[in-house]
Amino acid sequence: MNQPLQSYLSMTRLPFFLRICFFSLCFITCAFGEGEESSAFGKVTSKSSSAITVTTEDKKNPNVTFVIDENTSISRGRTKITVEAIESGEMARVVGMVKGDQKIATSITVRQKP
Repeated sequence: MNQPLQSYLSMTRLPFFLRICFFSLCFITCAFGEGEESSAFGKVTSKSSSAITVTTEDKKNPNVTFVIDENTSISRGRTKITVEAIESGEMARVVGMVKGDQKIATSITVRQKP
């Protein structure tokens, strides 16, 4: 292949590659960019069918409240439970997403009782 043709072909590939990277990044941002992830580990201080509050060791924000919805997965160890089975004072890890001014729980894992 002659030099000018080879140079032209490599120049046309680079913009195509950059376009693929750009669209991939846009897709990932749109698919997963709904909110920031939030988590808390601590003692359950209050709970209802629609929310749970965990007290952590964080001095700035010790009480963290998450909204519980129909998509929230709740378990004790590997066993699925309902929010009614969680007792005040138990240790739990809550993972969720920040949407607006609320934290929506995606999973609640309660430490197994000894």
